[in-house]
Amino acid sequence: MNDSTIRLSADTSALSDSLSKIAEEMTAMKDAVSSLAAAMGANLDASAKQAEATNAAIHGLDDSVKTVTDSIEAQTKTVTDLGSEQSKVTKEISKA
Repeated sequence: MNDSTIRLSADTSALSDSLSKIAEEMTAMKDAVSSLAAAMGANLDASAKQAEATNAAIHGLDDSVKTVTDSIEAQTKTVTDLGSEQSKVTKEISKA
């Protein structure tokens, strides 16, 4: 082999080694990105489940508030009706 063939062979070998290292690094990066994407997906799933639970809790509170509001309205109507009756009785007593 002549010198230029030996140099070319050495350069080719060095290039091949460099490309192999780059391929290894790219594979490591791909694995890291895949792991990160999986973790992000798991976090998004957890966030979505938490949002669903929060939404359900809010709807539960809405129902509870409606029940309390309906009860207050019914009690208010009862008190108002009793007040009207008392007012009528007081007027009748005043006339007598």
